[in-house]
Amino acid sequence: MRARLLIRLHYTPVFWGSKCAVAPLPQGTYDPTASGGVCHGQETAAIRQACGQGMIALLTDVILPALVFALMVIVGLELKRGDFATVARRPQSFLLGCLGQALVAPAAALLTITVLSPAPELALALALLSICPSGALSNLYTLIARGNVALSVCLTTASSALSILITPVLALALLAETFGIADALSVPPGMILVQLGLFVLIPVLLGMAIGHRFRAIVDSGRKVYMAAAMVLLATTLAIAVAESWPVLIDMFLRVGLLALALTVGALAIGRLVASLIHPADRSAWAIECAVRNIPVALLLANELGAGTIVVAFATGYFLVHAPLLVAFSFLVRPRLAEAAET
Repeated sequence: MRARLLIRLHYTPVFWGSKCAVAPLPQGTYDPTASGGVCHGQETAAIRQACGQGMIALLTDVILPALVFALMVIVGLELKRGDFATVARRPQSFLLGCLGQALVAPAAALLTITVLSPAPELALALALLSICPSGALSNLYTLIARGNVALSVCLTTASSALSILITPVLALALLAETFGIADALSVPPGMILVQLGLFVLIPVLLGMAIGHRFRAIVDSGRKVYMAAAMVLLATTLAIAVAESWPVLIDMFLRVGLLALALTVGALAIGRLVASLIHPADRSAWAIECAVRNIPVALLLANELGAGTIVVAFATGYFLVHAPLLVAFSFLVRPRLAEAAET
């Protein structure tokens, strides 16, 4: 049940609907046993019952996973086997990217916490999200930017696989240093493999197969399916807003500012470090650093008993970073076109 829930939450930061109120912890404290921050083992069934079934179940169990699967098929349409050969010819971009995945977002989170001094429960949510691997939608943003999509897919896959080892280490280091939390956290390999298979590898490979078999049709229809990708992404955002509107009214200013700072900080640090690699790879590298895997963050939050506040933060993060990264992708398009010619 937990793995199924987390798969859904990768694309719906808040499937908890309008009937679920988020009760933040008192400012200045973090108490994992307090009722406002608890989301323990049997809360899943209780929360789903409180939120109601019907439309929420349809949205989170069927529509949103299907939307993201379709988006990743579109990413695959643009890929050819030769694109991955380019990644192999520039291994420094991939190797540096694997290292950056573990360091850039946590650095941006620490900077944000230091400068903005958020309430402890929001700082914890920010820190948990930052130590997670990259999310699959980074591949879509890289496609919109006309960047190195093959590199993006490789980095997403590697980041997810390495998170089984790296995320618990980062959690221990960051949380112990910042919050005095010494709990050992873990990322289940099964959940990572299911996510990679269902929402990265299978749809991307399917898209590549379709593109290989019907290349002329795919090339002639590029504008159509790219427009469809933007509509699908906008639909995903609209559903997230509709399902979490009461939470957004109450917390969006606080959560949105932190989400904005995390995303902009990770992008800025990522672009700075990416100056060490090939110009055509830089935007893909930076985007990977700025997109985090929400269900892994929720899993870690559940282990700490802080699920509710992390759900609220994940909502704001998703709604802020998606339009911001789309804008960034369009902004860097001309530079990537120049880099591709060199």
